[in-house]
Amino acid sequence: MVRTLRRNAGLTGVELARRVGISQSRISRIETGHLVPQADEVDRLADALRVDANTREQLHDQARAARSSMRGWRALHARGFAQHQADIARMEQAATRLRMFQPNLVPGLLQTAEYARHAIELATTSEDIELGVARRMARQSILYDRDKSFEFVITEGALRWRIVPSSVHVGQLNHLASLATLANVSIGVIPWHVQVAAHQSTMFCLFDDASAYIELLNGEVTTEDRNDLEQYAAAFSAFTQAAVTGDDAIDELRRIASELTRLA
Repeated sequence: MVRTLRRNAGLTGVELARRVGISQSRISRIETGHLVPQADEVDRLADALRVDANTREQLHDQARAARSSMRGWRALHARGFAQHQADIARMEQAATRLRMFQPNLVPGLLQTAEYARHAIELATTSEDIELGVARRMARQSILYDRDKSFEFVITEGALRWRIVPSSVHVGQLNHLASLATLANVSIGVIPWHVQVAAHQSTMFCLFDDASAYIELLNGEVTTEDRNDLEQYAAAFSAFTQAAVTGDDAIDELRRIASELTRLA
C-alpha cells in the first residue's frame, strides 16, 4: 500500500525517506513487507504522503495486523501440546522480564504436576498429554534464573476455581506460597473485596517490552504492536496496584487453602 501511495504522490523512495526522516533502505523494506513500521512511523508516512484520515487509518490497521498474529487452538494442538509448550518456552527464555495476569487459572509456570495434568486435559484432546506435562514442568526451571524477573498477578477467583480435587488444589496453593519467597518472583493476589481500576477477562503475558501473548477461548494472539503493548502494560500496572504481594499474598494463599481444607 505504501508503494502505491508513494507512486500516486509522484515521489521516489529517496524523496519519501527524506520527508519521513528515515533511510531509503528502510522505506524499501516497508514497501516490500520485510519491515513493519511502528505507529509513529505510520503517522510520519501518512504526513509525507499527504493522505486523508481514512487512508491514514488503513495504514495503521495494516501495520497493526502485521505486528499481530492469531492461531486457533485446533491448529496449535494439531502439532501436539508438547510442541506448543516448547514454543512458549522459547519466548520465556528470550525475555529477561515476564509480567503475567491470570484471571482464570494458576499460571503454567507456577503449576504443580498434578494441577498441570488436569489443566492440560481440559484444554486439549492431544495424545501427548504426559509429554506436555513434562515440558511444562521443565519450563519452570527458568524461575530460578536470577538474571530474570517474574511478576504474576492472579485473581482470587482464579485461585478458587476448582478444576482439580481438593487435595491437589491445596497442594497447588501451598506450592504458590513457596514460590512467592523466591527473590526474583513476585506473586500478587487480587482479593475479591478490592476494587480494580481496569477490566480484563483473559490471561495475558508481557515479554519485556517487546511482545505480548494473550489467551482466548478459541486460540492465542501474539502482538508486537507498540500501542497494544502500552495498553496491556497499563492494565498490568492497574492490576498490580490492586494486588497484595509478599507476606500479604502468602497469607491470602494460606487462607484460601485453609478454607478449601475445611470444605473438603
